[in-house]
Amino acid sequence: MLTLALVSEMMAGAFGVHWLISGGLRVRFRGAAYPGDRLETVGTVTKAESDGEVNRVTCNVSVLNADTAEQILSGTATVRIAAKPE
Repeated sequence: MLTLALVSEMMAGAFGVHWLISGGLRVRFRGAAYPGDRLETVGTVTKAESDGEVNRVTCNVSVLNADTAEQILSGTATVRIAAKPE
C-alpha cells in the first residue's frame, strides 16, 4: 500500500490542492516492493476535457522498480480542476 502513496504524492505535487479535493485513483498491484528497492513513479497525461466549468485531467500512472524495470503498480488517476472565469 505504501507504493500507492507514492502515486498520490506525485499527483499532489503536480496538481496541488485540486488533487487533495477531487483526485481519484483506479490501480492494480502487479508486483511487490521490498525494503531496499528503489522505486520510480511515472505519470503521463492522457486526456484533458473541459465542460466550461470544470477541467478533468486523466493520467496513466505507474510505479516501477528502478533497478529491474518491473512494474509494481499501474492504473489511472483523475483530477477535476475548476475552470478559470474569463
